[in-house]
Amino acid sequence: MFLKDKNQQARESLEEAHGNLLTLLELDVPNTLSRSLLSTNCIENLFKNLRSHIGRVCRWRKETEQADRWLAWGLIVASEGICKISAYWEIPALIAALDRKMSGDESSRKQAA
Repeated sequence: MFLKDKNQQARESLEEAHGNLLTLLELDVPNTLSRSLLSTNCIENLFKNLRSHIGRVCRWRKETEQADRWLAWGLIVASEGICKISAYWEIPALIAALDRKMSGDESSRKQAA
């Protein structure tokens, strides 16, 4: 397994979820959409923008909800820089593939019962 030497916790998590793991390769979604969804760039970009907005906060008080407010404000501001997914017009194909996968899983569970 490719995670064996890299990260023990990630490997254990992958092994635990093995039966329930759903991959884009199984769904057979268009390559234009899977290229966007296989990347973590959108998540990393959001976190980078969030850090730039709340990174200057130096008083995080536990007794108030101020941390929640700073986080919410930072996410709102960071969301302004989020770009749409490349090939977003292919999302209906992803939804259809998920529906097929879910209905297939339900029918196999009914047969096993």
